[in-house]
Amino acid sequence: MKEVGILVVTYNRIKLLQECIESLRLQTFQDYDIIVVNNSSTDGTQEWLNTQSDIITITQKNSGGAGGFYTGLKYIAEQGYGYCWLMDDDVVCNSNALECLLKTAHKYPDSGFFCMFSEYDTSSTRSLPHSCPDALLKSRCTNPAVKVLQKTCSCYEACRTMP
Repeated sequence: MKEVGILVVTYNRIKLLQECIESLRLQTFQDYDIIVVNNSSTDGTQEWLNTQSDIITITQKNSGGAGGFYTGLKYIAEQGYGYCWLMDDDVVCNSNALECLLKTAHKYPDSGFFCMFSEYDTSSTRSLPHSCPDALLKSRCTNPAVKVLQKTCSCYEACRTMP
């Protein structure tokens, strides 16, 4: 089992999704699976996803972002990934973003939330997370079985199942 399940939720934004996936493929930390929840896109997204051998695809009726994240988180929890990292399809990550996020999680193992600063690029309508987070937001999740590492500034999140 890979250490991290990366969850991307998408609906009818194939070009943004492709850019997001490309940035994920370039991560310096490579022990992950990419899981895309497709909310029944009609713009060729499903056809493109069908050609991607390195992406786990879950297609469902459009239930919005929240429904997509629910489906993806459920899948990641059931599969037993150590961590999950969530984002919308408009995120382009620095190549070391996941590595830095995990270093921070290991540095603060009792923390529930972490933030990464991001910028919103108005010229391209994209979220551009900065490289290295630190424990900017620390809190405990109400469910003792789950840790959530969450980016509150845009769509840059992760969670970890605790032993």
